[in-house]
Amino acid sequence: MSGSGFVNEIPLSLFFVGTCVLVLAFWEAGYQFGHLWRTKGITENEGLVSTMVSIIVGLVAFLLAFSFNMASGRFQERRDVLIADVNAIGTTYLRADTIAEPERSKIKELLREYVDNRINAGSVDEMKARLAKANEIQNSLWQQTVAVADKDRSDIAALFVTTMNEMIDIHTKRLTIVTEHHIPDSIWAALLGLTCLGIAAMGYQNGLLEHGRSPGILIVTLMFAIVIFMIADLDRPGQGTITVDQQAMSDLRKSM
Repeated sequence: MSGSGFVNEIPLSLFFVGTCVLVLAFWEAGYQFGHLWRTKGITENEGLVSTMVSIIVGLVAFLLAFSFNMASGRFQERRDVLIADVNAIGTTYLRADTIAEPERSKIKELLREYVDNRINAGSVDEMKARLAKANEIQNSLWQQTVAVADKDRSDIAALFVTTMNEMIDIHTKRLTIVTEHHIPDSIWAALLGLTCLGIAAMGYQNGLLEHGRSPGILIVTLMFAIVIFMIADLDRPGQGTITVDQQAMSDLRKSM
């Protein structure tokens, strides 16, 4: 998805701290503005202000729910395509038994190496290196598959070629979902902007009505920051604390 590069470059820990600071700063700015407005003798209807704040906070809550749903949907997509990837590799490995030697042993060995390369990728740099390795293995697998097709023109060989092609296609689909399907920066800008405006409106209400600085604002800040952090965490595969369980791929490797 285009337009989703800037936010994803910010480390999650820095993103969380920055969100907390931003929320507190806007609350304080709103409070100071409301307090200044009151010291000048300008008053506003308390009910009207409360209604406006409720509308703004409600809109922020809606956008938070929308963004969380989008991020969790991407997370579910990654889980589903992982299972499809595991099934495709497993089927290819089993159908390799139907082809003749020496291609059979070579393909099985390459598939085992292929699965080993896919398990427990760590940092982003390591993931890039493993993707490059996966492409190399795929090229070798396809060369062996072409050799099978050249030697055997039967329906069985044709079925194996189709299976290998589907496995490579699913890998491309999974790679696209993992690397490209993210929340766009425009939505992040709207989410953070509306959150800051909502918090500023709350601060303005407190300052205008002389409610003082309640310690509860720290709880509200943490609540907003944690939800936004979770959205960012769900949206970044392999970088945060919420990751897709790779047990299915590990179980496949054991069966091979």
